[in-house]
Amino acid sequence: PIRVSHRGVDNGNGAQNSIDALVKTSTTTHPDYVEMDIQETKDQKFVVFHDFNMKALTGTSVKPNQLTLEEATKLTVKDNGKEEPVASFDDYLAKANEIDQKLMIEIKPTKDDTPEMIDNFIEMYSDNILEKGHVIQSLSFDIVEELKKKAPEMVVGYIMPFSVVGPPEGEMDFFTLEYTTLNANFIKSANAQGKDVYAWTPNDEETMSRMMFYGIDGMITDQMELLNETITDASKEDITYSDKLLYFVIGIG
Repeated sequence: PIRVSHRGVDNGNGAQNSIDALVKTSTTTHPDYVEMDIQETKDQKFVVFHDFNMKALTGTSVKPNQLTLEEATKLTVKDNGKEEPVASFDDYLAKANEIDQKLMIEIKPTKDDTPEMIDNFIEMYSDNILEKGHVIQSLSFDIVEELKKKAPEMVVGYIMPFSVVGPPEGEMDFFTLEYTTLNANFIKSANAQGKDVYAWTPNDEETMSRMMFYGIDGMITDQMELLNETITDASKEDITYSDKLLYFVIGIG
């Protein structure tokens, strides 16, 4: 499976969504992609930040879209015992390109996003994204559809917190699904549509192994080193798939 580092962190080795963690994780565990989050700022630029309120990570109770990019990047993230400045997307993207690290860029929507947000994003970054092989994803079905309509050459995924009836129809190139509701049938149905499926966020060996047994195309994890080891071990195992099936059916996995 494709290996993706969740928010650029491996086993708490840095502050989430920071350039320091990006470099550290990329150069030590070599993920195929680093997943990270961006939000629109007050001046219609983009900041690398996950939460819709910055208080938990910076101590300042404010939304990213209430600050200019300059104001947002003056704040400091405190996470995993580390302190790092909030990064602009421009700086984060430049560093990723410098170290040849592909990104999985999650566009996080809010009700206060400007109508021009996606047009601005495409104008500022589409050429770079296509040249370097970065991909996009979002929880917003509308954002996914707008991106595919206006920049169809971009690879764009739709994030689903859970699945009840299987993969929806749409222009998305892949699905990202919370692993607890993911099963082999969803993966097979999506693959039949020509779409890959990523699991987020399996963080233990048994869950990672189960996802591989299901036929997962990629995994987004906080434990990149463990994922690397699990994939390597699986390739060396003598255990048969029938043994693995029995293993999971009896509820050990």
